[in-house]
Amino acid sequence: MPRIKQSKDAIFEAKLRKAISGSAAYYSMGVDEQAFAAGVTRSTWYRRLKQPNTFTLYELRRMIRRFHWDNETIIDFLR
Repeated sequence: MPRIKQSKDAIFEAKLRKAISGSAAYYSMGVDEQAFAAGVTRSTWYRRLKQPNTFTLYELRRMIRRFHWDNETIIDFLR
């Protein structure tokens, strides 16, 4: 079976999920703490994780500050 090239959106979503899960594990954050870091409720957090393209700029900025992402991490999932 030939490989199917992933879309840019799918690649972005995978990289963002990886950055979130890695940071949450590093800082030992539970779901409620992750949701608080983004400034959303738990149900909204789960919905955003299913579709990372729906994160608002405000939520992304809060996560960048709380998870202490450096510029390389941010640029990596935006490429």
